[in-house]
Amino acid sequence: MNPAENAMNRIISNVRRCLGALLLPIVLALPAFAADKPLPGEVKVIDVKEAMSPANAAFQACATGMPPGKAVAVGVDASISRTGMVKFDGLGPDDSLLIEAKGFGYKIDEKLGVWKEGYVSGRMQDKLRLQLDRQLKAAQSVGRSVQWVVPNEGIRKAFAELLNGRIPVKVALPRPDCPKSSDSSEGEAGGSF
Repeated sequence: MNPAENAMNRIISNVRRCLGALLLPIVLALPAFAADKPLPGEVKVIDVKEAMSPANAAFQACATGMPPGKAVAVGVDASISRTGMVKFDGLGPDDSLLIEAKGFGYKIDEKLGVWKEGYVSGRMQDKLRLQLDRQLKAAQSVGRSVQWVVPNEGIRKAFAELLNGRIPVKVALPRPDCPKSSDSSEGEAGGSF
C-alpha cells in the first residue's frame, strides 16, 4: 500500500470513529422517543420486543395475562430511568398492582431456595435490586404496589431473601390454558409451572 492510500485509510477510519461516537448516543436514545411512551405519572400498555426463552415467555404470559409483545410502562422522570419509563410485565386484576414475572435461568439452587455463589450470580442480584428500586419509585409515583411472581417455591424463597421483604414475591399458580414447563427445552429448570 502506498503512502497516499495509507493516509486515506487513516482519514476514513477516523471519520468512521467520529461518526460512531456522534451517532451512538442518538441510536441508544431512540427507544425513549417511542410513540407509545407514557407521560410521567401515566400507566400505559406498550409494545415491546423482548428476547427470552420459550419457557420464560410462556411463564410471563401465563403469570401476567399479558399477550406476548406487550408490557406495562409507567412514565417517570429521567432521574429514575433515562428512557423516561419503567416497564413491568403486567397488571393485577384491579389495576392497582404492577406485576413483574421472574421465570427460569437465575443462578438459584431451586431445591434449597438459595442463590449460588459466584461473580455472575452476584452481578445478577445487584441488577435485580436496582430494577426493584426503579420499579418501586415508579409505582409510588402512580400510587400502586409492586409484586414479583415466580414459577416455584425454591425461586420464591431465593427472591424473597434477596429483596429483603421490600415487596411480596408470590408463586404464580398455573392456569389450565397455560403450557406446562415439561413441554419446554428447559428440562428440570421448569419447576412446578
